[in-house]
Amino acid sequence: MSVTVAAHLCNTPLSEVYLKNPTLHIGPGKVPLGKCATLKPDFGKPFRKYKHFSYSDLLRGKLEKEINGRLVIVGSNASGLSSYFVTETSNRYPHSEVLAVNIDHILRTLLHSSRQ
Repeated sequence: MSVTVAAHLCNTPLSEVYLKNPTLHIGPGKVPLGKCATLKPDFGKPFRKYKHFSYSDLLRGKLEKEINGRLVIVGSNASGLSSYFVTETSNRYPHSEVLAVNIDHILRTLLHSSRQ
């Protein structure tokens, strides 16, 4: 899902996204991968690296200026509803934060590779 979102943000059709010799190609951009063809994003502590907002504030129209023109990942953090993943730094890393970290990693790597 992170790769699909990154390709969309780069205005690259999925037909131009492919994996070749531990490198993810998104159009002309390249994202080097680990030996097992995995992304190597920085799951540093603490999470909440990105802004979190209340969904009720979104529904009430209170976030228009905060989110206008930005990518928004919707996830739940309510007790009992959240989905978590194990990462290198935590055994309870929120799913929406995993997506955000991966997307951020892919886009930063593509930006860096396009400057070289």
